Amino acid sequence: MITKTDQLRKGWRQYPSNTVARWDDFVNWEKRQQGEGAFFVDVLRRNNVKTVLDIACGTGYDSIRLVKEGFTVTSSDGSAEMLAQARANARKERISLNLIQSDWRNLIDTFKSEQFDAIICLGNSFTHLFSEKDRQSVMNQIYYLLKKGGVLIIDQRNYDSILKYGYSSKHKYVYCGNTIDVSVVHKDEQLITFRYTKQGNGYFELNLYPIKVGEMTKLIKQAGYEQVTTYGDFEKEFNPRSTDFIQHVAVK
Repeated sequence: MITKTDQLRKGWRQYPSNTVARWDDFVNWEKRQQGEGAFFVDVLRRNNVKTVLDIACGTGYDSIRLVKEGFTVTSSDGSAEMLAQARANARKERISLNLIQSDWRNLIDTFKSEQFDAIICLGNSFTHLFSEKDRQSVMNQIYYLLKKGGVLIIDQRNYDSILKYGYSSKHKYVYCGNTIDVSVVHKDEQLITFRYTKQGNGYFELNLYPIKVGEMTKLIKQAGYEQVTTYGDFEKEFNPRSTDFIQHVAVK
């Protein structure tokens, strides 16, 4: 029997067109770029990256920025609605994106003839995977698709802090728009429900798996990466309680 919770956990199926239409307001591209600075571009350049696979491109923010910075980017997402918005955003920016719809669990089937200098999975996207088996499988497939010396950049919300201390939106990193307020309406070790309330225009909810920092680093190391560095809000030294987002950089 498929429960309501099972249905809600179906990753990109949580992104109908009315949710996607609000997403760029939630992100606020200009403020997001101010918050993260050149962190991701600098990591990629330090590692001599030329080709990037963005496996959670959403409405296109990261892919478009990296194309503008001179990288060759392949952009994928499980949501057809997100890809349609990314295509529209790319047109506005006069950028051409190579967009492919792909279920994360079948990355090798989708990209089996290619390898990349870097793979990015940003915007807390990996936490759409509720199955431990799926999380490890996807991490292994990412490793397979990277060239030797290739770089994985993956981020997550600071679920350790959310589970222990609660949550309040800072509107500073990753999701910076101040027209949408974010709250947690359910949390336990297996499921967190975020409610996104757009001022004067209702709300939508996302159900995510609250992966902890130690669990993520363990997954990355089990996949075979030789080097993993963890940052908090783009800094090596960070307060584990007050940090909003965690970034992991791993080298194959």
